[in-house]
Amino acid sequence: MDEGRQPLSRKIPIPSSKINPYRIIIVLRMVVLGLFFHYRILHPVNDAFALWLISVICEIWFAVSWILDQFPKWHPIERETYLDRLSLRYLHVPCSFLPFHVRCFMV
Repeated sequence: MDEGRQPLSRKIPIPSSKINPYRIIIVLRMVVLGLFFHYRILHPVNDAFALWLISVICEIWFAVSWILDQFPKWHPIERETYLDRLSLRYLHVPCSFLPFHVRCFMV
């Protein structure tokens, strides 16, 4: 293969013995979160209903953002970068967007 076209990195497999405990913790947290919302929604505060409603909406918003944050952690990817190939490909790249000749060095 041409030296300039070789892959710049490779994926390193992560053993399931490292990922599965974290996945179990995520599932347990989601179950606790579901039980918490079940209780909060079924037991409203009648004296301050508007305050209760706003707090439940905010808690749901934070829960959804937390769940979305967990998606990349469910299947993490670890990469090893080949620095020698990177320097071969991008060491001396001419900058074509400038009206005069300047060499750009990528670090």
